[in-house]
Amino acid sequence: MLRNILVTGANGQLGQSLKTLTEKNSDYNFIFIDKEDADLTDNTAISRLFETNSLYAVLHLAAYTAVDKAESEKDLCRQINTQATETIARLCQSHSAKLLVISTDFVFDGSKATPYLPSDKANPLSVYGKTKYITH
Repeated sequence: MLRNILVTGANGQLGQSLKTLTEKNSDYNFIFIDKEDADLTDNTAISRLFETNSLYAVLHLAAYTAVDKAESEKDLCRQINTQATETIARLCQSHSAKLLVISTDFVFDGSKATPYLPSDKANPLSVYGKTKYITH
């Protein structure tokens, strides 16, 4: 039996690349969705994804990524980047599904001269960075 893996953000750069890489994978059934398929600001829509698919894992690639626009669309940015991610995490836990969330280097302030490590202290400066950091 194939294991179902839900991939959010299917039309984004990472999602499109993953589609190409997984086209010939016969070990898993990848279910690619984008905002046209499920509104991540709607908890019922997110829950429905879990109810209608027996999910082995979720690769949560979707995000509100209009960094500059996020300053004026704070609520929408927070709904997508923070609240939807938290909802997906809770649903993964209750459905015993694995979860991988992709974040951003915007959780750092950019003052470090060398590449950042996941263990470095976060200091997001923008609304976008703050909404991505809250989910850690």
